[in-house]
Amino acid sequence: MEWDLEDQEKMIVWMMDQKLKCADCGTRQEEWDPKKGGVMHAYHVSRYTCLMCKNIEDTYEDVRKKSNKGKLPNGFKVRLVPHYIWKQRAKVRKQLEVQRTIDAGEEQAAKRAERQRSIADQ
Repeated sequence: MEWDLEDQEKMIVWMMDQKLKCADCGTRQEEWDPKKGGVMHAYHVSRYTCLMCKNIEDTYEDVRKKSNKGKLPNGFKVRLVPHYIWKQRAKVRKQLEVQRTIDAGEEQAAKRAERQRSIADQ
């Protein structure tokens, strides 16, 4: 896919704007620095606790406590899965489990039938 010249220019401007923002708070110096035309109190600090972030951190801590040496296993990740997807995934897993049971039963029945045929052929 190729971008037209106008879209390329817009992307370059957006990328330059992103580079000017603080990586931690997302503000630009000219927004709050009076020497750059900003206002020192352009933003107010708002404190809150995100319950999902807390759940993620609690999960990491729980795993850390239960693991050897208090470390997380290499590559360990926690992710949020929307409830509707979690329910759908559980439903699919159940369907797969049922199908495996059916397949195993059919395989056993086929083996029994083969044994009976081989006995009858003797």
